[in-house]
Amino acid sequence: MIHAMPASVIVFLFILLSSSVRAGSPAFSDFLSPDTEPVFIKGFLTLPRLSLSIKGEGIDETWFDPNSVLSLGVAASWRGYGGRLSVRAAGGEDPDLYGTTRYYDAQLRWYREPLAVDGYLQSYRGYHIRDLPGDCRRGDPCSLRPDLRIRHAAAIVHYIFDPRWSKQAVYNQSGRPDQSGGSWLLFGGFNLLDMSNDGPLLDDLDPPLDGGRFYIASLGPGYGHTFVRGPWYLSPVFTLGAGLMYADHSVFSDDDDASVTDWHPIIKVGLKIASGYAGDTWRFGIDTGVDSPAYRLDDIHIQWFAGQVEFYIGRHF
Repeated sequence: MIHAMPASVIVFLFILLSSSVRAGSPAFSDFLSPDTEPVFIKGFLTLPRLSLSIKGEGIDETWFDPNSVLSLGVAASWRGYGGRLSVRAAGGEDPDLYGTTRYYDAQLRWYREPLAVDGYLQSYRGYHIRDLPGDCRRGDPCSLRPDLRIRHAAAIVHYIFDPRWSKQAVYNQSGRPDQSGGSWLLFGGFNLLDMSNDGPLLDDLDPPLDGGRFYIASLGPGYGHTFVRGPWYLSPVFTLGAGLMYADHSVFSDDDDASVTDWHPIIKVGLKIASGYAGDTWRFGIDTGVDSPAYRLDDIHIQWFAGQVEFYIGRHF
């Protein structure tokens, strides 16, 4: 598996470079209504989440969830470039029962089709256990992980084969889709996950993991489709890929340097759905997304779940 990685990378780069020889094929702009004002600014409310699941021999699946709250943010895009930043706004469950989560979430985008590049930077600290085991009660120390911190950085590149589907029109609000259409796509990505806790994540874990750093390279196909009816649209995109992860697991012990390192094959599933109204000046809609890599360490199954639900309204300038 390790020796197959360079060949996969070469194939991926070859497909990216093939965009320069698309002679005779329709242009992406042929299927979009151009915006006379290229700058788009929106405000949004979002419910983000970055969760962790662990399941092992004799251990029921255990989810560690943040005490998610509504975030308030602003995003801007200009001719394919885009960025966004959000901060805590309000909401969340009772902190005495579910703890307090401190986090930030930033994203950068560059869409120049047939290429689309997304960058993510997330940090969450303070978690609780979703389904409590045995006689553990909500709010007890056994139900909370106030020192558990998960940081996530990612860069994802999509290559879109058919100009009838435009990611930048739907997710970056650059141009407006004129007609329904879809496209197969290929993605390649790199994820870095960093996890730390002051003690073992679960008492019965063997080895007693308390965190680690995980480097993930993945590659796979996907499909996106936009359904258009007047100014209204609905656009789902699904990706399913495989890859390789180098894991440096931190093991709780008296030795600060105790760790378990290894390479692991990994499965990566992604889903995004966007829907809304795209008028000449104003736009509003909903944008949801899920990214969920998973792998096994001996008898332990570990999975992350990164997702969000966003409501936005904005206009072109």
